[in-house]
Amino acid sequence: MSTVDPDQRWVTRLESTGLSLFVVSIVGGVVSLIVVGLRTIIRVHARNFNLDDGLMLAGLVVYLADVALACVGALHGLGTRNADLNQPMMIDSIKYLMLWMLLYVISLCLVKTSICATTLRIATTLPKLRIAVYILLGLTIATFITTFIGILLLCRPVAANWDPTILAEGRGECSPITSMLGLSYTSTASTIITDFACAVLPAVILWHTQMKLSTKIMVATVLSFGSFASISTIIRTPYIDNYNRPLDDLPFHIANIPLWSNVETAIGLIAGSLPALRRFFLDRRSPRVTTRGTTGGSRGLHPGSVGLVTIGGSGAMSSKANKTDQGDWTRLEEDTGSDKESTVPIRGIRRDMTFEVETSTLPGRDDSPRRPE
Repeated sequence: MSTVDPDQRWVTRLESTGLSLFVVSIVGGVVSLIVVGLRTIIRVHARNFNLDDGLMLAGLVVYLADVALACVGALHGLGTRNADLNQPMMIDSIKYLMLWMLLYVISLCLVKTSICATTLRIATTLPKLRIAVYILLGLTIATFITTFIGILLLCRPVAANWDPTILAEGRGECSPITSMLGLSYTSTASTIITDFACAVLPAVILWHTQMKLSTKIMVATVLSFGSFASISTIIRTPYIDNYNRPLDDLPFHIANIPLWSNVETAIGLIAGSLPALRRFFLDRRSPRVTTRGTTGGSRGLHPGSVGLVTIGGSGAMSSKANKTDQGDWTRLEEDTGSDKESTVPIRGIRRDMTFEVETSTLPGRDDSPRRPE
């Protein structure tokens, strides 16, 4: 029997699972905001903001709302045992859990779709892997639609999911608990598969590129961080069975589902954005060398753009005309050298410049041909 004041609406002190849910959600939200925010700023500044960036940013916005719902749910009793809750707090905790579920499937779908879009943009020369990505994308969207609609149809009206008085008064009806369990387990199995695939496929694609072995290993390690998302999903799976025991501290046990799901989504946001940040920091560390070459008697040179790319060498320029040139030489990194992000990057040195050459005859000199005497 609960001894909590019937008018109380908030947990006086967060402990155990409720505290973990609150803290982990806040940390995941802050770190995700920083990483995805940096990715967005970098892409916008470089004028390279694409569909995958927009999807990841949208996923972040929905995830932050999800974090807020998880925290409010914890304050209302999610993660707290029944003995420390009153009836209104139990109802509110389950209500915020159901609202959290709806946003969770949206944010996770956006994140995985973004990763798939990025992978498709990279795998331009690997048709078999592109087919695998399209299959993964279809499975992700199908899982989202099934889960989202399934949650809405579990009880009619939707409020009957958390308010037992609606069912007691005969104003609504709910599907059997087996429907909830079946939906949860099916969604979880699909989520584990898609989480793992989203981490593995980009690594497989990059493994086919012309990179040094050490670079491939480093990139694969970064991308494999996303595999921890599927581990989080596996950890939360046993807690689904608590729906079978709604009177046995359900808010306390079931809070582990949003706890580990928020970890899963945060990992997806971070892992999906790390490659963009890595490329940015590599570009910042890449040396830019300015070279000057002069020859006597040159006049009227205006630097600008002539493209020069040398593969596997230092490159050189030569001309019969006397001229002065000036420009920036930028070494192309192994994994960032392709303008179109092809899977076969260019290695070498690129120099872009333009110039104009004006020629004139020196005073007192006649270059016209002479007749033989």
